[in-house]
Amino acid sequence: MFNTSEETAEITEALVAAQEEMPAALAETVQTVSGTPRMYPDINALLQAVRPALNHHGIAIVQGASISVSDAACTLASVVTRLNHTSGEWMESTCYVKAKDTSAWAIGSAISHARRYGLQGMTACHSVGENLDDDGATAQLGDAQMEALDTLSNE
Repeated sequence: MFNTSEETAEITEALVAAQEEMPAALAETVQTVSGTPRMYPDINALLQAVRPALNHHGIAIVQGASISVSDAACTLASVVTRLNHTSGEWMESTCYVKAKDTSAWAIGSAISHARRYGLQGMTACHSVGENLDDDGATAQLGDAQMEALDTLSNE
């Protein structure tokens, strides 16, 4: 879900200027997908890349997380990423990630992923590193493969 303040001209102008200055996020975290190592920036690398340029143009990042447990098999973590501008204008988006289980570790991992996905999506910050794009291969994995992927990414 994507929402904005009633007016967005000033925050849009500031975001364009920030994106022109924003370096790529360094992808140093490695995860194996279908036997191929893939790299992505963790939340700290992403914040290091986007925060200085955003702040320089009067934009603050605010992220809030919550969880919803429908049953023992489904725990959904959601993170709202909001960009607030000094003018009072804002943009926000919500990212949802299913946690592997209801443990604090699994929920924390899902929240971290949702923070990263949400912030990267809101800022359009790109990544640099090897094997960044799996051309949608991960989205095509079955449940057993995704569970194995989650296990590897959280070790």
